[in-house]
Order: sequence, then C-alpha cells, then structure tokens
Amino acid sequence: MQIPIGQGKSLYFQDFDMAAKEMVGVRITAFQGEVGTFLFAERGTWEDKTLTLKDYRYYQVDFAQVPGLETAPDLLAQVRRVFRVVSQGKTLEVTSDLSRARAIADYADTFSFGQDSLSEAWRKLKDPFLPPLEKWRARLELHSKLALPLANLVLVLLAAAMALRYGKSPGLALGMSVVLALAYYGAFFLGRALAGIGALPPELGAWGANLLFLLLGLRALR
Repeated sequence: MQIPIGQGKSLYFQDFDMAAKEMVGVRITAFQGEVGTFLFAERGTWEDKTLTLKDYRYYQVDFAQVPGLETAPDLLAQVRRVFRVVSQGKTLEVTSDLSRARAIADYADTFSFGQDSLSEAWRKLKDPFLPPLEKWRARLELHSKLALPLANLVLVLLAAAMALRYGKSPGLALGMSVVLALAYYGAFFLGRALAGIGALPPELGAWGANLLFLLLGLRALR
C-alpha cells in the first residue's frame, strides 16, 4: 500500500526480503502543482527517518506540458520538456517525516483505526488508481466508521432485553451491561482484525458484531 512519508511524498514497495531486511521494488512519488517526481529503486532500507535506496532511477514529468505533445513542431524537444531523467545511480538517501516505527504503528495494526476520516475513506474507495490492498483497507475503514456509532443502539436493545429477563438488582444489571459492552467490542475488533488480514470481507468484518448482537437482542426480547 502507499504510505505518506511527508512533504507530499508517498512510499510504495512490492515485497519485503526478510533475510536481507530490505524493501523490494520501491517507488516514491511526489507532486508539486502539475509536476510529478517519480523515484524507482530495486531495493531499499528504512531506518528511523532515512530511506536508503539502491539502484535508483529518478524521473520528473511536467503534466501541464503534455497537451503540447499533439501539436509540437519539434516533438523531441517537447518530449524532453515533459519527461526528464533527473538522475540515476547506485545509492540515494531520502529523508522522511515519518519514522519507520511510526509507520508500522499506523499502517500495520489492523486492530486500530487509521487516520482517514469518513470522507477520505470514501474518496479512496472511489479512486480507480488506488492499489487493491489499499482499496480493501479503505472499504474496511469506511464500514468500520459507519458501524461503530450504531453499536450504541444495538447494545441498548440487548441490554434492555437482558435487564428485563435477568436484571433483578442494580448491581447485576450494571455488571451485565459491562460484560455486554466488552463482548461487543471484542467481537468488533476481532472481526476488523480478520478482515484486515483478508480472512473476512471488509463489510462482514465491520458489521458482523452489530448483526450478531442485534440478533441476540431480538431473540432475548421474545
């Protein structure tokens, strides 16, 4: 998936070599206006806030100049204005605003919520250029943020039904409420974690706890 590393840069890598502790197939992209910079490397390491890239190629594309390709009298000169090879070589260091430890905490933890807002998750979901894994996580993020606020209604329904049946004292009713809340959040984060690793569809992972506790509440009301 693409990881924002600060200053408008995004990091992507295809695989990770566990033996060498290196990223494989690295790509770093950034935009300033309509000028995009694209940095490719065969391998790379990430220590603290420094990315060290090996066998890199660094390109720059001025998308504002692209329409001129169709009518350019000197096509080769126009192509050179649009596409530039900035540099290439054996080793290059890139500074990140995001440390490796923070990136792992923010993007590898399927139990916790990401930093995207509901609108941002929806925008990512509709982005046709988003990598499949990141789109999967955007689906999980969107449905999780929709499902969790409705948990209060589901828990109220189940707690009321259980209190009517078994709440013979205030202490017992309070204890049951706490147990039900803990059970719900345990089920919710378990479903989210399973969806995060691909064991469940994102929709089922996010809404599964709500559906389960809604059915339990309806059954308890009978």
